Amino acid sequence: MSEYFVHLDTQTLEVSYVYTPETGLPWCPDDIKTSIPVDVLSNVAVQDETTGLVSLQADPTKISGRTESLWSALRAQRNQLLTASDWTQGNDSPLSTESKSAWAAYRAALRTLPDVTTDPLNPMWPTPPQ
Repeated sequence: MSEYFVHLDTQTLEVSYVYTPETGLPWCPDDIKTSIPVDVLSNVAVQDETTGLVSLQADPTKISGRTESLWSALRAQRNQLLTASDWTQGNDSPLSTESKSAWAAYRAALRTLPDVTTDPLNPMWPTPPQ
């Protein structure tokens, strides 16, 4: 997993910059450097009055939008696999009845994939028949 760092304004606790290895910036300002998970999409942090610890607060709108785009990408890839295997179900398909059935089961698993997947980043893709 890539390591992300944020630059926080110490007065407002707003995130002013996010640094990643891909940005080519090997440093982060000295005032506050906080490592964050890749999937946190936030621009506001909160400081605990008791402990003084700073934590980023996820923006539900950003998380929802990102999650929806991940599901859309999964469905698009699934649809491509279905389209690529359409030929297996035609009446003029050169496949045996047994092979056709195996492909039909594979295609059924593809169709239900979004319903049985809990994490769109880690779907359990069915294996196509040989």
